[in-house]
Amino acid sequence: MSMLSARSRNNVRIATLFLLLSASLLAAQDRPLAPHARSAILIDQDTGSVLYEANADAPQIPASLAKMMTLHLAWCRIEEGLMKQSDPVNISKRAWSRSQETGSSLMFLEPGQRVTVGEIMRGIAVVSGNDAAVAMAEHLGGSVESFVSMMNEEARRLGFHTLKFTDPAGIDADNRVTARDFAGFCRIYIEKHPAALKELHSVKEMIYPLPQNLPEGDPRPAQPIKQQSQNNLLGGDLGVDGLKTGHLDARNYTGAFTAERDGMRLIAVLLGIEGPTAAAGKRNRSDDTNALLSYGFTNFATVHPAVPHLPVVRVWKGAVNELTLTMAKAPVLTDRRDAVAHIVSSVTAEPGIIAPVSRGAKLGEVVYTADGRVLARFDLVAASEVKQAGFIKGAIHSLRLAIRSLFGKGL
Repeated sequence: MSMLSARSRNNVRIATLFLLLSASLLAAQDRPLAPHARSAILIDQDTGSVLYEANADAPQIPASLAKMMTLHLAWCRIEEGLMKQSDPVNISKRAWSRSQETGSSLMFLEPGQRVTVGEIMRGIAVVSGNDAAVAMAEHLGGSVESFVSMMNEEARRLGFHTLKFTDPAGIDADNRVTARDFAGFCRIYIEKHPAALKELHSVKEMIYPLPQNLPEGDPRPAQPIKQQSQNNLLGGDLGVDGLKTGHLDARNYTGAFTAERDGMRLIAVLLGIEGPTAAAGKRNRSDDTNALLSYGFTNFATVHPAVPHLPVVRVWKGAVNELTLTMAKAPVLTDRRDAVAHIVSSVTAEPGIIAPVSRGAKLGEVVYTADGRVLARFDLVAASEVKQAGFIKGAIHSLRLAIRSLFGKGL
């Protein structure tokens, strides 16, 4: 009896421990990954897949994340050949560091300084200089007000109707973004400006002004100021190499972060983080960001699945009788690591088509699934153009198609 009682007690203990462990795991799953943020999202750069979201469509104050649009417009002007990084920038009284709000992050610009577009861009990206953002706005738009219109027009052109900007630096509490749309914007930014991460967003410090920046004939010796990047996650274990941090007040610490590991690049956007002190706000932002990125890299993988065998399409009344298909773009998928090994594909395509056929015309699709879930669909398109056949071949094919129709056969 004593042995049975001891065994029973042991079984009870094991069962109790199991229940406690199960409850703990369930509770951990229920806890938000970014508990300090009012809004957050984690997406994959290549596919745009959403790996985590919390209140991602609620409009929030971006703070200095607004400077990302300012930089985007500068990069666009450079890539269009309308501006060079070596171009000089005039510093007006409005862009003067002394003209900025108290407590502003500054590049320490002064009227008369000799400064280039590239230096201003680093001043925006690395030290989040409000004076640098004003200087760039005036350089690109002629005035801050005109540039703000450019910012909003570009947001609408890109399809992000929740992005609303009222100044180029993000100092106004009336600026608004959502985590979902801003993450989508960051995805476009990284894709369109591949040099930006290395040249701007992963730079850890900036020294300004240097002797060559002083106004011509200025007798004062240069007093360079070394400033560290506002992004304190750069170069850490997670591989963060961008993008931007922001801070408006104790209730609004923000961040847009990106990191790459094993060929997978993630983007995390966090808005509305609170911190009673600057140290607490930055710590909360870092903790939430680390949790999001760690979750993404641990649980998900981006893969390039094989292209399945693609059928040829019968062409009627064409210069050729068959048409090769190709995928409109190379397939890239993001899914949970425990599911990527189970990815399968299926192909549907038009059995036949009547010429003429334009190159790139959609004629089918490839569907990738895993465990019964549809992961992505990719268009199958004509690999080449097919012109119409001559009169005789066209007439013969018309007759054959009419006969097939009589017997209930399609193309």
